[in-house]
Amino acid sequence: MLTSKVEGEENLQRDFDEFNRDVSVAASYGLRTVASELTPALQRHIQKDVYETYMPARYQRRHDHPQYGRSIYDADNMSLALSRSGGRESVEFTYEPNGYNAHYPTSDYYADGDSLIKVLQEDRYYLWLDGGGIGKERRFWDNFVEEVIKEGDQWFVQGFNQYDPSIQATADGAVMREMRDYQLDPTGEVKRG
Repeated sequence: MLTSKVEGEENLQRDFDEFNRDVSVAASYGLRTVASELTPALQRHIQKDVYETYMPARYQRRHDHPQYGRSIYDADNMSLALSRSGGRESVEFTYEPNGYNAHYPTSDYYADGDSLIKVLQEDRYYLWLDGGGIGKERRFWDNFVEEVIKEGDQWFVQGFNQYDPSIQATADGAVMREMRDYQLDPTGEVKRG
């Protein structure tokens, strides 16, 4: 009678479990890094795409006069929430500016952030210009979203690899662990090399 025994299976399982834990924790670090980049990225686009493209002559900006209220640039308009549900983590970023300016207390202002964003981006529907515009679209929100789509993977990988550089995550969706020959391909399947 011929019998065979595979030894080391428990070591393989232990290595596999350890790798999965490391990837999970590193992914949390990656999401936190993405979250930390969102507010500064939006503020850069507000500065560049809104403030630097138009200098108002008919009103005083809250950004330059904070005593009049919270400007669209203010981080208090932006909130972040990291959450875990069903074994998945996510980042939720909310931006809710308003148009209220205490220097002009009797003027109308935009009750919700979406309306104000639309006005600034499309250069129409201004309440104080009889619905007209200033002659410049200022696509700060679209540009911000484009940057997040373009750079978000890099931000995630940076945070991921700061936790555990040996995993060697890359922005193309591949995760490799050279020391233990594991890799996670873009389909999410873990393979032993």
